[in-house]
Parts: sequence; C-alpha cells; structure tokens
Amino acid sequence: MIALVSEAMGIIPDEAHDYCKSLFLKEGVEVKGKRYEIIRSTTNLPSSQFWEYIEKIKNWAGAELGTPIPEPHQVEY
Repeated sequence: MIALVSEAMGIIPDEAHDYCKSLFLKEGVEVKGKRYEIIRSTTNLPSSQFWEYIEKIKNWAGAELGTPIPEPHQVEY
C-alpha cells in the first residue's frame, strides 16, 4: 500500500509512510499547560486503530491521488 502511495506521489516509501502518519496519526498532547502536536507510531497502535489508519489511507489515496488501493485478496503475486 505505501509503495503505491509513494509511486503516485513520486517519493520514496519512507517519505510516503511519514506523510501518511502526519495526515492521519497527528494528535495534540498537553504537557505542563502547553499543547504539542505529536505523530503517533504505527507500531504502537492497537489493531483496531491500525486498521482504521489503513482505511483512511486507502480512501485518501483513491480520492486525492487517484490511486485505488486493492484489498489484500485482490493483489496478484
């Protein structure tokens, strides 16, 4: 999936991964009365949140990049 996004954007997969995280895993935290934005890691997401993240990328890639992301069972190896 990230490979398809990176190809559509013309960037390397690590950059595509970071960009997707910045779109969908950014959240605000408050520390000592100040608010900071952080980007969560995909490795620490509970499985339900990880699959929500995947769905958001699939929807975004289709709408914004014109790149449909196939379901795993639709991919030919």
